[in-house]
Amino acid sequence: MIEGAQMIYTRLFLILTIIISSITNILAQDQPPVQRDFMIISELLPGTYNNTEQVYFDKRLKVNSDLQHKSMHTEIRKVKIKNLSNAFLMVHTYENKIFSNPKILTLEIDTKSNLVKMKTYNFKTDQVNNFKDAIESQKKLNNIKVKYLETDSSCDLYWSQIIHGYHATPKDHSCHVIIDGEKFHEHNEIMIDDRSLWITSHLKNMDHSKRKESYMPAYKLLRARWFTCIMNFEDKIQNYETFFSTKLHDQGGSFFTPRPTPETPNRQIGIKLRNVDWAMNNTANGFTNDVFVMYVVEKIGEQEKNLTYTWGAPEEQSVGMNLKWLLTSCYIKPMSETKPYLRKRPGGPWESPPPDSHD
Repeated sequence: MIEGAQMIYTRLFLILTIIISSITNILAQDQPPVQRDFMIISELLPGTYNNTEQVYFDKRLKVNSDLQHKSMHTEIRKVKIKNLSNAFLMVHTYENKIFSNPKILTLEIDTKSNLVKMKTYNFKTDQVNNFKDAIESQKKLNNIKVKYLETDSSCDLYWSQIIHGYHATPKDHSCHVIIDGEKFHEHNEIMIDDRSLWITSHLKNMDHSKRKESYMPAYKLLRARWFTCIMNFEDKIQNYETFFSTKLHDQGGSFFTPRPTPETPNRQIGIKLRNVDWAMNNTANGFTNDVFVMYVVEKIGEQEKNLTYTWGAPEEQSVGMNLKWLLTSCYIKPMSETKPYLRKRPGGPWESPPPDSHD
């Protein structure tokens, strides 16, 4: 009996050992680092980016006018396109929507270089205007087709990991562009982390004898967080609303509404959000902290005047003020979507809903 029981226990032990070993093999399937990089980059890319801070401090620091950055707003969204996997729509908008430049980006693991490769597809000339505002139209997003696109494989970028982020560069100097009938080497680079997107491009003569003046200086675009904001005016003006609700991002997002007076019929009042990324210290003996700011702004024609403002830590998820004549506030989660809590958990840096939640 004892020997029989021992044999049963031995068999059970062997069966359990085989099962545990099989589970371990299933769970522990080590993958190459590039597979992890691919997943992180795919997660980091989508978002709203803006260089409001760069533009502001260029002017404040009196950077040479030729080197000052223009306003640039970038939206990146994951999209589904038949016959293109891991695709993203990227739209650069310059100078307050005067010019928009839509592109399609795709990511894949390149086994030769063991890096994440990014291809850039430009919309064909006759399609650019059809998709420059596609971010705002789900119908257009769903209607992007490969036949509308063109790409140059010599201009592919390859992502490699750097401290706190990733850096995409070309593998050689085979990417070319023709400007005014002259051919140049085009060198593009992108850097990304969880807070910012850097984009730069420069040209070199074909013989590399000299570098052509950069036509696109390095742009530093900070990742924006989207807020639900309200404005509630105490004073009543005939034929004008007193309550407004809107979505704004914290990289220069603003909203204005007419509040005329007999003396100033074109007067507007608005709010503006900034997450100030200090480019220098504003004190001789200390370090200036970055801050999240809400401004109340009076606008007459093209002239803006900050009436007042309040600020807090960059990671704050709400901001507001009561001026008696105006109550205004912004929340990452509107009160209608806030879950009840006993004690509020501190928000992590730049916590935000998905980038398409404001569409």
